Amino acid sequence: MHSRWPSGWAGHWACCGWRRAIHPKRRRVDAGLVTLGGCLLGARFIYVLLHWHYFSSHRLETIQFWRGGLSLAGAIVGGVAALLVIAGLRQVSPLKLADALAPMIPPLAVSAWLGCWQTGCAYGALTPYGAWWGVPTGDESGLVALRFPLQLVGAFSLLAYFWWLEKIVSLRRDSGQMGSLAGVGLSLNLLLTSPLRADPAPDWYGLRLDDWAAAVLCIISLASAITAFLSQRLRKGASEGAEPPTDL
Repeated sequence: MHSRWPSGWAGHWACCGWRRAIHPKRRRVDAGLVTLGGCLLGARFIYVLLHWHYFSSHRLETIQFWRGGLSLAGAIVGGVAALLVIAGLRQVSPLKLADALAPMIPPLAVSAWLGCWQTGCAYGALTPYGAWWGVPTGDESGLVALRFPLQLVGAFSLLAYFWWLEKIVSLRRDSGQMGSLAGVGLSLNLLLTSPLRADPAPDWYGLRLDDWAAAVLCIISLASAITAFLSQRLRKGASEGAEPPTDL
């Protein structure tokens, strides 16, 4: 029975290749799943690395990510690394691939914020007694108290940004503009909400590791956005310069 595995896998990959040839949009789904896998692996790897004093004696728990323990910084690093690897293997522009994957950022990021509200992470500071803006929010110990609704602010601000990006801003598809601006919005969302967080987190030189990762993502996304918009302007100028002069 084990001897049938090679031929079975060969048939499977041949079938998948044939389906991708007929349905090119499946490539986006595959790229999205691989990117999500990179986010998950990176998030778990960094968390385990930061808590190695515990996992060194509980090795089997390192792969039990469903029990909790993910790092936002690791998710960002893993996602960007997966995107670059996919772009290299498929020989496509990382900016073009980022455009294709940009639509999955809003639901994932908003779900992450709301998930933090339910599980007691990335919460805001305690509000004064009787403050109307206080929302019942739990912390990592399970204690529920009235806190500034940071998770809701983060979720709804992201929704507003991506609505503005989709409905108001005119972007050229497959140019890298949407993907780079999505990265800018996500990183700024993380950076601007970070000072309002009251949950404990590992830091480096006085800043959360999440802040460092978000800052790097912001720099990469801004540079990518500048490159995408300048490339479009240069192409537009070249096409206009190539038009023959008209007789007056």
